[in-house]
Amino acid sequence: MSFSGDILKINKGQAIFIKKSVPFSVLLNWGKMENGLVRNDIVSLKIPQQAIIEYNRHYIYKDQNEPRAWASNDYIIINFSHEQTKDYTLINALIESFPVTATGEILYDHVDEAKYMLILSLIKQKNAALEDMILSYSSLTTSEKVASLIMSDYSKNWKSKDLAMQMNMSVSTFKKKMYKDTGSVSSYITKIKMIEALRQLRRTNRPINAIAISLGYTSSSYFTSVFKKHFKIFPSEIRKNDGHPTEGSTENYP
Repeated sequence: MSFSGDILKINKGQAIFIKKSVPFSVLLNWGKMENGLVRNDIVSLKIPQQAIIEYNRHYIYKDQNEPRAWASNDYIIINFSHEQTKDYTLINALIESFPVTATGEILYDHVDEAKYMLILSLIKQKNAALEDMILSYSSLTTSEKVASLIMSDYSKNWKSKDLAMQMNMSVSTFKKKMYKDTGSVSSYITKIKMIEALRQLRRTNRPINAIAISLGYTSSSYFTSVFKKHFKIFPSEIRKNDGHPTEGSTENYP
C-alpha cells in the first residue's frame, strides 16, 4: 500500500485501520501470490460513519472525565500473534457476515451496528491508538466531514439537504458553515469528484464513460465538459498524455 508516496507492506497476520479521510493506493500486484493466482485470504471493510459516531458515544465519550488533546495517526497497524488467532478469525468472520446489496452497498441495522462495535473493540484491544483516531473524527471541520461523506459514495448525487442531515444541521446553517470553509457546496462537491476523476484517468484502465457513471454523471458528455472546465483539459487528453496504465491497475480511497 502507498500513503503519499510512502510504501507500506502488510504481512500475513496483520491488519490495517485507515482513517476515512486519508487517500491511499493499493499497489498493482496486490492480492496476487507469487504463482500469479489471486489470493482469497484478504478481506476489507469500510466502517460506516454511523458506527463511528455510535462507538464514540457509547464507549469513548462516557469514559472521559475531562477534555484532552490527542494526536491522531492516518492509519494504525494491528498485529495478531499466534495466541490471538481466535480474535483474528472472529474479525474475519464478522466482516464476511455483512450483507451486501447488488450495487455493493453495505446495509446497516442494529445487528450490523453491534458487529461494528465488536470489531472496533477488538481492534482497540490490539492497538490503543484507535481511540485517538476515532476521537479525531469529532474534531474535523464541516468541510472535512463532507469530503469524507462524498468519498464514501462518489456515485451519489449529493445535495445540500442530504449533507446537512448527515451533519445534524439545518440546511441554512450547513450552507453558512460550508461557505465560510470552502465556498459553494456544489462547487466543493464537484472539486472532490474531479480529483477522483483525474486519479482514475491516470491510474486505471476504466473507460471514460464508466468513470463518469462511477462519479454520478449519467451523461459522459456532461462529465467531459465539467472536467474540461475544472482542469482546462479534456479527459481524453489526460489519457493520451499519460498513456494507458498496466491492465488491472487499481488504486482506491477508503
